[in-house]
Amino acid sequence: MQLDLYQGFWVPVLDTIPSSINTNPVVDNSQLESFPNPFSNQTSIQFELPGYANVVVNVYDMRGNKVAQVFNGEMSGEFNRQWTPASSLSSGSYVCEVVVRPAGASTFKEFNLRTVMVYAK
Repeated sequence: MQLDLYQGFWVPVLDTIPSSINTNPVVDNSQLESFPNPFSNQTSIQFELPGYANVVVNVYDMRGNKVAQVFNGEMSGEFNRQWTPASSLSSGSYVCEVVVRPAGASTFKEFNLRTVMVYAK
């Protein structure tokens, strides 16, 4: 397994993308923030949308298994939610993925945002 330095942390590089992770184009990931990172009990997930959209925020382990759905609904503007991992979740690196699909009269294209969050119990 290869490792890559991402946001100051060594994370595994997957040879293939697991089928449970969406493969839409990823735009500027600096729009997606997780603070604090690393975290021990909860982290705040933040991003801003260019317009009204259907949004799904999921958290995956490094094998591509979905461990949590933080949000699934329609929204616009700024997103700021606290995520507290289940007590059964192990310490480690997790991928937060945001899937954005325009809704209504929005003119932007569908896109994804991804970031790595480090959970330290």
